[in-house]
Amino acid sequence: MSDELTGKQFGFLTVLTGSENRKYERYWLCQCVCGIQREVSERTLKNGKSTHCGCKRKDVFKDINELFHLNIVF
Repeated sequence: MSDELTGKQFGFLTVLTGSENRKYERYWLCQCVCGIQREVSERTLKNGKSTHCGCKRKDVFKDINELFHLNIVF
């Protein structure tokens, strides 16, 4: 498997190594800045749809809660 993306950064994700191909797509094992590792398709890395593991989504909702004084728990 080619290592063309190994070591590259996509948002908060760093590509560690290539993973198995699934449904005609190449997947890569990535590590988020928070430490969580997950497999991400090459397509979503390159088009910018995958930039974190989901940890940043919580930060955004936390900011919205504080801005509008909501009490939504995540």
